[in-house]
Amino acid sequence: MLGSGAMVTLFSALASALVIRRGLGGDWAAVALPDVVWLNTAVLAASGLAVERRRWGTAALLGAVFLAGQALAWRSFGATLASGPAAAFFYVLTGVHGVHVLGGVAALLANWRRATPGSVAAVRIYWHTLGGLWMVVLCLLLWARS
Repeated sequence: MLGSGAMVTLFSALASALVIRRGLGGDWAAVALPDVVWLNTAVLAASGLAVERRRWGTAALLGAVFLAGQALAWRSFGATLASGPAAAFFYVLTGVHGVHVLGGVAALLANWRRATPGSVAAVRIYWHTLGGLWMVVLCLLLWARS
C-alpha cells in the first residue's frame, strides 16, 4: 500500500510539472503518440483482468508484452529527448511507468511461485494502481499534444 502511495505521489509531481511546463508555452511543440500505445493500453487492461482471476503467470506475461510494446513505442516515436519538452515528457512519463511495470511483473512472478494472502492483496493493489496511472499518463500525453 505504501509503495502505491509513493507511486501516485511521484506521478502527481510529474503530471504537475507537465501541466506547468506546457502552460509556459514558448518551445512547446506537440508530438503525435505512436499508434501502438492503444494496443499497449488494451494489453495492460487484460493483465488487470488476469490479476483478478489470480492468473499470475498470464498477468506477468501480459505485463512483459506491455513493456515490449512500450519499447516499440519508443522506437517508433520519431522524437528524442532533445526534440523539446513534449517529447521529453513522453519519455519520462512512459519510462518511469515502465520501470514500475517491470517491478510489478517481478511481483506477479513471485506470487505465481508462492502467493500468500498478504502478497495477493499487495500485488493486486499495486498492479491496479499501475493500470490507473497508465490511464492518467495516456490522458496527459493526449492533452499535451493538443
